Amino acid sequence: MKNSIYNKVIFDCSYIDKAEDYEDEIQNTVELIELDENFRESYIDIIERFYQLYTSIYHYYQDFLRYLDNVREGFFLEYTLESILILRDGKQLLCELLYNLGVMLLLLDRLIPAYSRERILVSYYRYKGQSSIENVKDIFKLCTSTSYSPGSTFPKGYPLKYFERFGLSKSPYKEIVESTLEQMKSDDIYQQMNSYPSSHHRSTALAQQASMIFVSSFFLPNLLIEEFTKMREIVDKHFYDNWVIPIYQGYLVDITQYWSQFEASKKALSNNVNERIVAKIAIGHQQKVKSLRKDLRLYLKEGKLLDDYVLDNVQPLLQCLRECNITVRWLILHRN
Repeated sequence: MKNSIYNKVIFDCSYIDKAEDYEDEIQNTVELIELDENFRESYIDIIERFYQLYTSIYHYYQDFLRYLDNVREGFFLEYTLESILILRDGKQLLCELLYNLGVMLLLLDRLIPAYSRERILVSYYRYKGQSSIENVKDIFKLCTSTSYSPGSTFPKGYPLKYFERFGLSKSPYKEIVESTLEQMKSDDIYQQMNSYPSSHHRSTALAQQASMIFVSSFFLPNLLIEEFTKMREIVDKHFYDNWVIPIYQGYLVDITQYWSQFEASKKALSNNVNERIVAKIAIGHQQKVKSLRKDLRLYLKEGKLLDDYVLDNVQPLLQCLRECNITVRWLILHRN
């Protein structure tokens, strides 16, 4: 009798303890629900803006593929891939379409860390529901981590594996990408050589194309890994005296960091970017600064640049201006 009463008392006490635990769990759950609701009300607009950014990149990619498919299938009766690449506006269009896609991918991974992208997307998915998200798997594929963290070393194979998610390195799009990159490599698609006639200014004249080649090259892994001859041609023409380039407004990259992990590109760069050549180029620009400052002091005297003087000395003034711009540009980009 005593034992049964004792057991009942023990059971009742344990039940009371469990009840207190349940109350704590319920209270914690209520607090989490309120916190989640407050978070939703405060930040849903920002989350939607980020999601719109992701979907905009994805829709650009889809529109790009649709355009390439239309070109391949003869949807545009008067144009084929070959005829488009012959036209100046046509080759610019194809090159910029490919380049812009690559820039968006690089900047997305650079400016919005992977853990933030994934959490924002999951939050949007929870708050809006699956029915409000089209192509959810493709959007997640875009935002999934690449293992890259800004300011750290690049993961092995980065960003080739990232770019391979989008299938442009495989048939039937591979041939189009190769043809487009060949135009950037061999032709002056923006007609800038007329403004920079000297061979010493070639890298500045082709600077925009150099940025486009750098970004677009990640869509062709074989180019960076195996095709040393083509990479040597690219480096000798576009990167023989520069290795820090802008890929977009204010966003710079050091190509030696990105290309050094791929065999063909690393070997091609080693011929142009080494201690001896870098020192020679830097000293040359430093000496040019001294001579250009003398010229500027001569030209910028008060009362010097009058209409008659400018008209009589157009070529020397343009040459000085061109040299100043090129030198300042190189020093700003390669300040490290």
